Amino acid sequence: MVTLKDIALKCGVSVGAVSKALNDSHDIGVETKQYIREMARKLGYRPNFYARTLKTNHSYNIGILFDDATNNGFGHAFFSNILSAFRGEMESNDYDLTFIARNSKIDESYIEHARHRRLEGVLVACVDYYNEDGIIDLLESEIPSVAIDYMSDKFSCVYSDNYNGLMSLTSHCFEMGHRNVAFIHGQHTCVTDERIRGYKDAFKKHNIPLNEEYLIEGEYYSIETTYKRMKQLIQLPVPPSCVIITDDYCMFGAQKAAYEMGLSIPWHISIAGYDDIKIAPYFSPPLTTVRQDAFLIGKTAAEIILYDIENKTKSAHNIEIPTQLIQRGSIRKIS
Repeated sequence: MVTLKDIALKCGVSVGAVSKALNDSHDIGVETKQYIREMARKLGYRPNFYARTLKTNHSYNIGILFDDATNNGFGHAFFSNILSAFRGEMESNDYDLTFIARNSKIDESYIEHARHRRLEGVLVACVDYYNEDGIIDLLESEIPSVAIDYMSDKFSCVYSDNYNGLMSLTSHCFEMGHRNVAFIHGQHTCVTDERIRGYKDAFKKHNIPLNEEYLIEGEYYSIETTYKRMKQLIQLPVPPSCVIITDDYCMFGAQKAAYEMGLSIPWHISIAGYDDIKIAPYFSPPLTTVRQDAFLIGKTAAEIILYDIENKTKSAHNIEIPTQLIQRGSIRKIS
């Protein structure tokens, strides 16, 4: 293991000078500081974790509350990309990540668990915010935290512009000549509420009557549920000509249902998704969808927590990340 003495010998300076350089002290020249720090990097020096925590009174530990009840979040591209971006930003600032859960054995709440582990910040993603399970208490505590896909004036939140995402997608369906546009939405969440609002407002904007039978609840990331809901829609007395599904991943279920009913996409029925996952352009036909910037969501969440830790503050920012309509071949233009 590389020590301060090793670096000092290599640079021809004292151990004290190395310590000052690595701790960004103002008592050492800029050029010397840069030279020492670059040499430390080349030698592969890593500061002693326990010594650093004792000296700074920081744990350098960030919690991730990822209460994945559906067991789909970790495998879903949207959330995995958020976590990847968040991790990259945190690790580049020398923070470690810990997944947290309540300790049911001793009836410990999320906030008690976070304090017990000396977490300096918490990212909350893929949870049921409507479930009174202590999640909101954690977010409202003194611990710097960010909620993904939620809105509150009491703590920081980062989320996609789901309202305009669905508004623009539904409007695009109308512009392609479709009037009977269905929406298989996900379970009741803040995200779902905003998407339904965007869907309904698109009908109002284009002065098109909404058939409530076309608005049907499905399940996020569930191919099987989408398959069942798609069959329900196709079997209606007046089936939709276009169906917006909960997310791109569910295209597999929608596609299977259509093919089993003897329908081809997009000639007999058009389909649109949401997220723009990597395989969306490779579906047959390529999937029209709404792109969410998962990388920017994760990076922004990390920046908020890092700012609050450094400045000993507790922010309450609500930051909306724009979405983008991606037009491909799964929606046919009709007259």
